[in-house]
Amino acid sequence: MRITLYIPKIFCISIMSICFISCSSQRTLPTGIQVGQRSTLLNGLEVHDYKLKNGMRLILVPNHDAPVFYIQTLVQTGSVQEALDKKLKRTGLAHLFEHMMFKGTPKYPSGKYDKLLSAAGEVGLNATTWFDRTNYFVNLPAEKIELILKLESDRFENLYIDEKLFKNEIGAVLGELKLGKDRPGTVAYEELMRLIFGNHPYGHPVIGLKDDVASFTVEEAIYFYKKYYSPNNFTMLIIGDIDVGRTIRLVQKYYSHMSSQKIEPAELPEIPGQIRSRSKTITHHAAKNRSLRVGFQIPQYNHVDAVPLQLLGTILGDGDGALLQRTMVDAGLASSISVYSLSLKEAGVFAFNAEIRPGVSKSSIEDAIWSGVKKIASGNFTDRELKRAKNANLLYNYYQINSNSGIAGALVEGILNSGDYNRFFTNLDELKTVTRQDIVRVASHYLKKKKSSTIYMTPEKKNAQNAQNAIK
Repeated sequence: MRITLYIPKIFCISIMSICFISCSSQRTLPTGIQVGQRSTLLNGLEVHDYKLKNGMRLILVPNHDAPVFYIQTLVQTGSVQEALDKKLKRTGLAHLFEHMMFKGTPKYPSGKYDKLLSAAGEVGLNATTWFDRTNYFVNLPAEKIELILKLESDRFENLYIDEKLFKNEIGAVLGELKLGKDRPGTVAYEELMRLIFGNHPYGHPVIGLKDDVASFTVEEAIYFYKKYYSPNNFTMLIIGDIDVGRTIRLVQKYYSHMSSQKIEPAELPEIPGQIRSRSKTITHHAAKNRSLRVGFQIPQYNHVDAVPLQLLGTILGDGDGALLQRTMVDAGLASSISVYSLSLKEAGVFAFNAEIRPGVSKSSIEDAIWSGVKKIASGNFTDRELKRAKNANLLYNYYQINSNSGIAGALVEGILNSGDYNRFFTNLDELKTVTRQDIVRVASHYLKKKKSSTIYMTPEKKNAQNAQNAIK
């Protein structure tokens, strides 16, 4: 049976107008620009995806709520890539380069970059390094779009690197490493990741190991910069009060002449499986109380169980209504309890972190954690608890995408971990459909004693007055 649809003439004219506008805008693009997927976000903002001829990706999200914009340059290289690079095979250079990128170029020497952006009204100028990326970002008034592109393109192509400057930054990072070693929480987290992942790059601290950082040469730094800081390894995101056509032309002006480099895919080693529990007891000079971390290896970000595991963490330990808050903190066993699910590109970690009250035994804390896990795995929780967890996650994520920087962070999360910038937003839809059976399944399957890794941290004896009464 044929169905004939009546389409009003005015609607046909509208469709033709849209096509004409779209086609016209395509003709105004600079030569060599590829047009990618276009999407509309939950808040109604449009995502425009482009790629330059040299491989650089450009994602634009016009948002005219205020005359400002946020810009982030994402370099898809972090601690994983450096550890697997056949010429480096060490840790810490990606983070070290985050420092180096603020040290100036021949055209804009050290300090001038900061002064120019400060005079332009910048807010939040910074950078971070993670397992699979290093990113550089800042907020600026709308009229400063060309200024930042001029400055960023220069430092991403002409960074000044010499022996003295590089050695100075090695010293700065070694100082940062020492500060990290003075923080009990940082040390316990790193030990837990090492226990779970072993020699896999996820088991190395992102900041690097002391001996590795100290051993890098300026020649290796130049090699790293030329190879990984190339346009085919960049994704630039600009969100805010921008004109799409003008912004594309400016990016083309300042970046199109850069040459792409061959970057071979990192050959990731197999993540070690686990058939029996692992544990380690450590002391720390700055620890005032004992703490216990229990972690489990879980699937990667793109896995079907990633979202239910995120909700499981909220049910167990996030907020006053969480199960372990009631049975551990309110019951006087722990001064605090946190539970988190960290999903990365290749795998993830589900972990408990308890600060133990004086006089409470380590075994009491472990029993309380396992009792909570068993309760959830047996389905002994209410629909209200699941609803609370969903609402808490949705509220947090909706709040995140209420800012230009938050939108960029959501897009980057999807790009890095799944290759799809929309993945963060589809996760929100999946979150709404998670059932009780899903929570029971992931709790039963992943949170098993034989798959657990435990770090028990105690104060050193000279600092352990509160631990003297602890039951071993």
